[in-house]
Amino acid sequence: MSVANIVPSQPMSSVGCGLSYSQTMTLHLPFDLPCNEDSWVVTSGSELVSFADDECTILADEDNYAFLRANIPHKSPTSYKLQVSMRFIPGTAATGFGVQWDRGKQDKRFSISNNGYWKFERHSGGWEALQPWLKTDVLPKVADEKIDVEIVVLPHTVIFSANGQEIEKFRIQSFGSDSEPFGIFVSKRAHAAFSKFRVTDVSEEESARIENDLQAERETAIAQLDHLVGMVDIKEQIRSMANVIRVQQRRQTLGLETQSQTNHMVIAGPPGTGKTTVARILGDILKSLGVLSKGHVVETDRGGLVGEYIGKTAPRVKEKVDEALGGILFVDEAYMLKPRAASGNDFGQEAIDTLMKQMEDHRDDLVVIIAGYKDKLEYFLASNPGITSRFKHHFEFKDFVPSELAEMFKLAIKANGYTITDEGMAAVSNHLETAFKNKTDSFGNGRYVRNLIDTMINNMANRLADDSFLDETEVTQFEKPDVPTKLLPGATQQPDDYDSGSNTYL
Repeated sequence: MSVANIVPSQPMSSVGCGLSYSQTMTLHLPFDLPCNEDSWVVTSGSELVSFADDECTILADEDNYAFLRANIPHKSPTSYKLQVSMRFIPGTAATGFGVQWDRGKQDKRFSISNNGYWKFERHSGGWEALQPWLKTDVLPKVADEKIDVEIVVLPHTVIFSANGQEIEKFRIQSFGSDSEPFGIFVSKRAHAAFSKFRVTDVSEEESARIENDLQAERETAIAQLDHLVGMVDIKEQIRSMANVIRVQQRRQTLGLETQSQTNHMVIAGPPGTGKTTVARILGDILKSLGVLSKGHVVETDRGGLVGEYIGKTAPRVKEKVDEALGGILFVDEAYMLKPRAASGNDFGQEAIDTLMKQMEDHRDDLVVIIAGYKDKLEYFLASNPGITSRFKHHFEFKDFVPSELAEMFKLAIKANGYTITDEGMAAVSNHLETAFKNKTDSFGNGRYVRNLIDTMINNMANRLADDSFLDETEVTQFEKPDVPTKLLPGATQQPDDYDSGSNTYL
């Protein structure tokens, strides 16, 4: 098998299927790229490439990964399907090979190892893993076994399949590139062969099915939001935000003018009001809209971002950002990054500056939420003017009123297989109303309700201690004596007009 260095050639007047193109035309589909020297261009030096038996064989040297870009000087469509057959050649390194696309805008690539691992990366000033190496039984565990890879690219979705089985689906912005839209690569010292390289249309039926699945994901996330007690204004804000994103994405797909989007958020409110729960739902919604590729939430605080010594803070912030890429970085009590009484040796400002840069570098696949008490967040933002402009959405969570706390109680005990008598529920409602009127800064809202349920479970167990045979009703139904007669931590002691024995006002 002969080996030759391939150099860039002149734009072709005909490529693949005998079709003729001009420099400004969109690539017509279906499109087959044969394995010959006219169809591919080596984009960097030191790679060895050969063509034989309808295979492109690539051997990278010790210092460079090898990359072949398809010699297609035409704009790719915004929706298409890549189908590539590839295999590792035994006896060389197996550090990864795969398919790359969207070149010229923001390169993306799937990498495959020869032992059943894969990862998804995006290039934005350097390669970053949107999905780290993961193992799957779909990929072969040995070299020299052919892998049929299929990548479906839609305007806001990428689906990666191998050997006829879907491996992962990502919600991520894709572009129609003006040049060099596709490529294949192998890592340093690796030797691999590629045969079929075909670009086809995504059928209307398949596209509709995928979009319907994503719409279902979005509706499921919205339903979770609607299921939460209270938060009427928060729910309306989130729906409005989702509607704006969806319309702007459609305008972008149609080539219309769009507004620059930033989705970083401020979530203010007392503890236990659902801030973290809503953040997780937001992750699912933003994933379903293609704003985030994964939609997970990484929680952190000052301790997770600020180092104790010089040189420790920036790496710690970057580590957390890397963990959150594709999702949401939730910074609780963000104002503690730079307390009002911080000493000169405090590294909080370095954490803030590093985080702001990371937000800019990863603006296309990262949402940062800063959370905490309203007044402290307002002071924090006012004292750091460069931060304020980066957070577009502001959500204010408020204490739940007694009726909402009672509704949370009912939903929680039902979810855990408990019921309660009417007298017991009346005692719970009265307890929560009294606790609300006498709440402290550490009241906790939903946490108070959870503590109340835990206390009632203990009280039930003690009430049934002398019962030799416990039937199902006894171990699942709360009664009035199970409701604590004293307020729990987070509320002050009862006022004088409260009868602790009867759980009612005198």
